[in-house]
Amino acid sequence: MRLGAELSTQRGKLSVLPFCLLLDLNLRLLNGESHAAVLAWLNALPIVRRRMRMHFEGRPLIAENISSWHHRDYRYWLQHIRQASQGAGKPLPSKMDARRQRKGKIARLPQEIRDEVSRRLHDGVPGFAIVEWLNEQPAVIDRLRAYFHGAPVTSQNLSEWRLGGYQDYLRRLEGEQHADR
Repeated sequence: MRLGAELSTQRGKLSVLPFCLLLDLNLRLLNGESHAAVLAWLNALPIVRRRMRMHFEGRPLIAENISSWHHRDYRYWLQHIRQASQGAGKPLPSKMDARRQRKGKIARLPQEIRDEVSRRLHDGVPGFAIVEWLNEQPAVIDRLRAYFHGAPVTSQNLSEWRLGGYQDYLRRLEGEQHADR
């Protein structure tokens, strides 16, 4: 395929993505994420890889996709994001909100399971036991199939949760205890 033909399909590459991803893409750009970071995030998503295989012979998104989107379609989305935020009486999502949205295996699990993982960590249950317990839960198995091609939770995933989601849990716990006083 000639380069000109590849570039002529750039707008189409992003247009085949689901609405929720396009919204997230635009919020990331709005919050100041670099095009390279957004590109890496998109190309790492299984849904994006599937869509690229279906529509573009598996060729991944390239920097030109993001920059042409940014110059042409981003302004359109930004206008609608602002209108929706004002109509709902809510401020635009902040950079902090975008950063705090966790994407890992444990973060994608239902809230009850995430809280149980955090409780077990807080109670000092060994990591291998938590990982083993997680990989036996039907809800976990379903989520892993949906988002991670069925790859099981590993000790590395738990370690990442310990540094992120578990710290949020501890702050929330501390806030609840402070409110009770």
